[in-house]
Amino acid sequence: LSPPALIIINHQSNINGVIQPVAEVKELFPDSLLLVDGAQSVGHVNLELDKWGVDFFAFTGHKSLLGPTGTGGLYIAKPNALHPLILGGTGSKSESSFMPVFTPDKFEAGTPNIAGIFGLFGALSNSPKPKHSKSDFLRMVSEIESLDGYIVHKSLNTNNQGELFSITHKDINCSDLGSKLYDLGGIETRVGLHCSPLAHKCLGTFPNGTVRIAPSIYHTRKDFEFLVRVLRQIDLERI
Repeated sequence: LSPPALIIINHQSNINGVIQPVAEVKELFPDSLLLVDGAQSVGHVNLELDKWGVDFFAFTGHKSLLGPTGTGGLYIAKPNALHPLILGGTGSKSESSFMPVFTPDKFEAGTPNIAGIFGLFGALSNSPKPKHSKSDFLRMVSEIESLDGYIVHKSLNTNNQGELFSITHKDINCSDLGSKLYDLGGIETRVGLHCSPLAHKCLGTFPNGTVRIAPSIYHTRKDFEFLVRVLRQIDLERI
């Protein structure tokens, strides 16, 4: 069989936080173009796109980068080899009926989100220091995993674990669990399928989904301890 023309991979799962070995994927398929979805990883994971052999890397500005919604970017290793999908209205080379051949104008048809881009620049220029360490996060995950009623959906290897994960309960459906977390502790989570039904089918959590816990850099070790206490309380109350 011939290698696929294009491989698209989610760098970090938005359900269980698993970080994929991008460089190894490229080694397995050296002749295929590699597009990496970095929406969940950018701002959390050190990126070495040239070293990994990534051809395209897409990211959003509103998650870990703490920028406005509606912003993001696309890295293209060889921009001359890619043709634009949408044409017209760049504001540059206005005398021409065609898109300009130079980048980035070549890929930016229409009026860009100028206010959002400046907002993203502001966020990148003022990145706050995290209020917790990776070990704090992993300790919290381990403590939740030790609670009797919960199943933790995470990476089997902590080296490949991003700072988010999902949980389900053996007796409480995820909608009720998310509601209890908010009612008892004011803890906001994302409940359901997280726009990823196929991933949930692979994980065996379809159609009910999971409760996703995705701390921000502002959360502290005390916040993690509070979350564990509330989860323990919810588990004890169902007995």
